[in-house]
Amino acid sequence: MLKFKNFLLKKQKNKARANDSVQRTPAGSGAPPAPPAGAAARPGRHRKASRRILTALAALLLLLLIWGISTLAVSLIRVRSVELTGSHPYSDREILSRAGIEAGIRVNKIDRSGVERDLLREFTYLSGVKVKTGLFGRVRIFVEADTAAYYTEIAGEYFALSQDFRLLEINEAPVFESAGLIFVSLPKIKTAILGEHVAYYDATSGFVPELMEELENSELFSGISRVDASDRYDISLKYDRFQIKIGAYRDIGLKLKIASQMTKDEVLRGDVDAILDVSDTANATIRFK
Repeated sequence: MLKFKNFLLKKQKNKARANDSVQRTPAGSGAPPAPPAGAAARPGRHRKASRRILTALAALLLLLLIWGISTLAVSLIRVRSVELTGSHPYSDREILSRAGIEAGIRVNKIDRSGVERDLLREFTYLSGVKVKTGLFGRVRIFVEADTAAYYTEIAGEYFALSQDFRLLEINEAPVFESAGLIFVSLPKIKTAILGEHVAYYDATSGFVPELMEELENSELFSGISRVDASDRYDISLKYDRFQIKIGAYRDIGLKLKIASQMTKDEVLRGDVDAILDVSDTANATIRFK
């Protein structure tokens, strides 16, 4: 009886092993193992990434091709026309001749910054020059004119000055006076080159443009003929027939307002010469000559 039970137990174990071997795939049987989840999607992602890279490379090559063609085209374009635009006190022929841009030369050979620099040096009444090249060989030169606002004396010569104190020309004092320019005595000057701004020895001398701006904004400006700004601590004006002593540049706005009110005083009516001293704003005085 025991032997029969042992035989049945062995038979059941062998049957279980057989069933288990059927469920497993033996090595080398030819049936591949099931792929992990998501593995089937990887080749598709790789193909999309490759297409993006190829598209980017193609776009880059296209841009390089366009750039190369445009560069080659520009290098072959020659000047067909040169135009001058803007107001100025010179003749168009003078400026175009000095620019030296002639029909037939290659556009890419034009030194635009060099032309702009040369024109500003040669024609001091030009405040700005811009050279632009366009399609089909068209070149345009844009200019802006400057105007004289003041004049000054430097080393025995008289110079016209722009509003920002750029030296415009040398001429006789009566010429500038007849043009209605205001004479300005300046602090000690280091360099004076036509077409360039005045350079001072003392860095604090930069107050002069600010002073003139204050004067232009005051009621006195239309009657001012001379300004002595050689010393920032001893400024004076020639207004109509009066001399106005400003003193230090400090409180310049207040001093000009006081001086303006003083010129309207009844005691100054008629042909009266006087000195209006507003250097001390708390004690402004009038002295008759």
